[in-house]
Order: sequence, then C-alpha cells, then structure tokens
Amino acid sequence: MNANSVLPPIVKFHHLTSLLKGEASAAVAGYDHTAENYENAVRTLRETYYRPQLIRAQSSTRLQQMKPANTSALHQRTTLAQTKSLWLQLQKHGDHEDNIFVMRFIRHKFLQRTLVEHVGNLETADLVPWMVPQLLDGLDRAIQMFEVIADTPDHPPAYSRH
Repeated sequence: MNANSVLPPIVKFHHLTSLLKGEASAAVAGYDHTAENYENAVRTLRETYYRPQLIRAQSSTRLQQMKPANTSALHQRTTLAQTKSLWLQLQKHGDHEDNIFVMRFIRHKFLQRTLVEHVGNLETADLVPWMVPQLLDGLDRAIQMFEVIADTPDHPPAYSRH
C-alpha cells in the first residue's frame, strides 16, 4: 500500500489508521489526517516497531524452540511448513543461506531415521554443498516419499478423513 504511487497519501493514511490497533494506533493518534502527516506517521511506526535484528532474533528463538516432528507424515509436513515460514522471516531480516546454525536447528526438527538417511543421500549426491533452501527442498522431497509410504495398506495414514 505504501509503495502504491497512484493512491494519494491521505487515502493511504486513512487506510493505515483503520488497520492499526492498540499501542500502534495510539502511536499515530496525535497526527491529523493530512497528506503531509502520512509520512510522519509511517516513520513513527517504523522507528517504533520495525526492528529487523529483534525480529530475526525472535524468529531464530522460535525455530530453536520448535518441537521436533514426530513419526507421522502429516506432522512432518506441518513442521516443515512452520520451519519454512520461520526461515523466510530470518532471510527477510538478513540471515544468510549458508548459516550452519540454522541448518543444524532445522535438521534437529526431523530426527526420524529414514528421513535423515534420505535427505543425507540427496545431499551426498549433490556436488555443491547444501544451503538452507536446498535443505528445505530436500526435506520436502523426503517427506513426499514418506507420505507415499505412510499411505500404503501396511502403513495407514495418521489421520482420518471421516
């Protein structure tokens, strides 16, 4: 919305204030709704709430504290989705794809032996060392294989569609 050059600042300001709640709303409540004050309000909100290092640290902590996936394919898929969303936040706020600590945290979320072995085989077959995106893709492929195995008659799915 802020980058939309077609909308006048006053419209952006009204839209912005309609979305704000609590402390964020109070932070800009003193500004009159004018085109000139729109940039002041945005700057106030950024100075108050936009702290990339804090957001990055919080996302890293959430990744570390996330419980490892259990043996069900569905739980592994859910854990991977949570991991990917946290990685996107970390990356957006300056984390690098070759961060070995993030890779270690991610690997610890998927301790199931067959999953780790499959990802290890994929990684070993690759000539280039993996970074976080390749690890996430490898986990996705391994979980897809596990989902196929888990849905066979010998391994009924962990969830019911009834």
